[in-house]
Amino acid sequence: MQTQPPPADYVDPYAGYDDIHLRLADWAIDKTGERTPVAMADFFERIWTNHAAPVRDVLELCCGFGRNLRVLIERGFSVTGVDRSPSMLAQARKELGDEVELIRADLPDLPVRRQVDAVVCPGTAFNHMAGESQLGRTFAEVARVLPSGRTFMFDLMSWHMLKEAFRDQDLAVDLGDLAAIWRFDSDPDTDYCEYHSTQFIETDSPGLYRAEREVYHLHAFKREAIRRMAAAAGFREAAVYDNYTTRPASNDTLYETWVLVRR
Repeated sequence: MQTQPPPADYVDPYAGYDDIHLRLADWAIDKTGERTPVAMADFFERIWTNHAAPVRDVLELCCGFGRNLRVLIERGFSVTGVDRSPSMLAQARKELGDEVELIRADLPDLPVRRQVDAVVCPGTAFNHMAGESQLGRTFAEVARVLPSGRTFMFDLMSWHMLKEAFRDQDLAVDLGDLAAIWRFDSDPDTDYCEYHSTQFIETDSPGLYRAEREVYHLHAFKREAIRRMAAAAGFREAAVYDNYTTRPASNDTLYETWVLVRR
């Protein structure tokens, strides 16, 4: 497999801020209802156990710092991670060692030529995609590396969360040497939520902080669109659950967990 070089105009928003994003991720897990890597792995194994074919070789898309890969390795799985951020992959390499295959790629391009037993993409990464076209092509690439009957699991911030529950909301966290404000702006006439993240990072001068600001478009996907794209890509089932539980997703679900089965 071949790692792709970043595009010439690519700016890595995580370069130099690995520790900051890790700490804020921990806060989000604690305060906003996201699941831990252990809870996600528990759900994955429950689904895999319910399918006849055993799972050993797992591909994770948008693997970030490698936290989910670490949990899967500890449970005996062979893993491969894909991410677009060189700095995140460097952090994952430090976390996981040299034996784990880590690939830099920009989805929907997936430079994996072999077939795998399962594909996962936790961490609401797909909300960062440009829209249905990019996500649909990613589904097709995932279907290419999955044999019939194998599963593809991922999660999303739901349409309800991005367009209704979190619309025009502010979240703030103060961790002493690090503080952050997250602003969610959502125009009802669009299919995305504009997410503003401002971090205040303590400098070497006591009491002085510098501000770093990031702006993202978080795309909201309706369930019928996910099912349509999944069917077009070659998946025969598309079940959606409430945030890594066995409960079917409802209209009030914030985090959707999807299980697709290859046709």
